[in-house]
Amino acid sequence: MALDNTTTEELPLLLEAAGRCPPEDIGGAPGYAAYLDCIGDPAHPEHEQTAPLGPGAV
Repeated sequence: MALDNTTTEELPLLLEAAGRCPPEDIGGAPGYAAYLDCIGDPAHPEHEQTAPLGPGAV
């Protein structure tokens, strides 16, 4: 099946997405909420172990 007119003009483009979704196997919505609390609070007991999973992590 050949497709005619396969340009990308007028198609939506993803411009910014880094850090916009939870890491894999975070534990659903409750786990993601706990994760956000943890990475947002440097005084959290698990912050240093969890922060590398946050935005910008490889």
